[in-house]
Amino acid sequence: MPPIGAIFLVDTTLFGVPFPLAYIFVVWVLLIVGGASLVKALQDSDGLHPTTDTSDTSS
Repeated sequence: MPPIGAIFLVDTTLFGVPFPLAYIFVVWVLLIVGGASLVKALQDSDGLHPTTDTSDTSS
């Protein structure tokens, strides 16, 4: 897979960090953010979390 392998052959830095390391951390952060947003969207749409009502109707 030469196009993907060529990414890591670049000898440059990004804000003083080697490009392959910066690439790995950026992808890692994007996976975490994407997973968190997916979990949030699925929790909102499943209907299993009722709204909290603080009024006491048992009296």
